[in-house]
Amino acid sequence: MKYLFGSEGNEELLLDFINDVLVDSGFNEIAKVEIKNPFNHHDFPTAKQTILDVKAEDEVGRKIQIEIQSTGQESHKHRVLYYWAKVYSDQLNKGDQYDKLRPVISINVLNFDLLKSYPEFHSLFKLTKSNDPELVLTDHLYIHFLELPKYLEQQKFTPLEKWMYYLKFEGERDMKIVIQDDPIIAKAHEKYVEFTQDKRMREIYEGQIEYERRYLSDIEEAKIEAEIKGKIEGKIEGKMETAKEMLAEGSDKDFISRVTGLSLEEIEKLAKE
Repeated sequence: MKYLFGSEGNEELLLDFINDVLVDSGFNEIAKVEIKNPFNHHDFPTAKQTILDVKAEDEVGRKIQIEIQSTGQESHKHRVLYYWAKVYSDQLNKGDQYDKLRPVISINVLNFDLLKSYPEFHSLFKLTKSNDPELVLTDHLYIHFLELPKYLEQQKFTPLEKWMYYLKFEGERDMKIVIQDDPIIAKAHEKYVEFTQDKRMREIYEGQIEYERRYLSDIEEAKIEAEIKGKIEGKIEGKMETAKEMLAEGSDKDFISRVTGLSLEEIEKLAKE
């Protein structure tokens, strides 16, 4: 994704993708786009990144940020808002007036379900009045989510659905169904072939996949460890409570130790408390 949309010379691919997202939400197309952080494979010496972004700007100065997130959870919503705010606030230098601020459009391509109660793959959020969604406070905040797992294969496609098909199935399925009569998606497919035939690009990609595999494995192991720790701590707390009750009833400390499994030293400490 970073290579596809963030490489200099691929501006027409980026422009087409952005316009398909905008039109799908009822907005007008933009005329041109400039990539502000071009792709450079030297940026990925270890591939220890699960979030990649493409920063762009249109002909009227609107900032467009495309983020690609391969894994995530509920808190990702907060991260998206935080990075939108960062891009928005970074427009001003000390002494600049607020009228220099331009809208920031955040487009987030997710390979996981974020909005679990919402079935559509494309959702848009903006600032509106709570009881009157037609009243927009400002056009400076727009946040799009494109959730790949929610996209279902179809025989007919809207322009954005072609991109969703491509992003979800490229490398796994035949692309003829979406590249026929569509030179932009056809070019995207050519770029994918170039990517897979480039040794350095393959190394970066494979390193990324391996890192994500370890990342998910570490999370799972941490959950198991936390669960075990919680059970152990729960048992210890239960033993302590039992010992306290037996001490209150005047039971012999040796007897309490045999019943609870606590040491005499621990029981002595409880007695002093």
